[in-house]
Amino acid sequence: MITKLRNPKTELYYKFKKEILDKDFAWFHNPAGETHPSFFSHIFLRRPDEERSYPSVADPDLDFPSHLVREILHYNNIQLNCIFRMNINLTYPQSGIQTTPVHVDHDFPHQNLLIYFTNAGGKVFVGNKSYDPKEDDVITFGGEKHYIELPKKDFRIALVTTYF
Repeated sequence: MITKLRNPKTELYYKFKKEILDKDFAWFHNPAGETHPSFFSHIFLRRPDEERSYPSVADPDLDFPSHLVREILHYNNIQLNCIFRMNINLTYPQSGIQTTPVHVDHDFPHQNLLIYFTNAGGKVFVGNKSYDPKEDDVITFGGEKHYIELPKKDFRIALVTTYF
């Protein structure tokens, strides 16, 4: 189930949004594969994997987005126990594959949080439900199978966080 949360749009939110939309923000290219489109990302917190059973810090500025996530969840009366993964993705219109593969982010219980910073569209699909995001929207859903479609125009920039 997809739940739209209230975005308090605080000073911290606008400061983070300004930083990630700045021309000097560091983006890293992830080329298209056989089953997924190309995209850019910036990892703040690496997910646990086979080698590490715990998340690891990828960007020393992790406190900035983690405070933002805590602020939004608190505003919506959602308890945050642990963040497992946090990165920001930039997807864009392109030819070829138009959706990500259907996937789950972790093989253990978790929640997903998506914060949208642009108004490019491109639905997210969770189970048999979909959501067409607008700029400044925030959604959460359980750690179930999901995928996204690429935006038809412009860049879509979204902070992706998994938490418990």
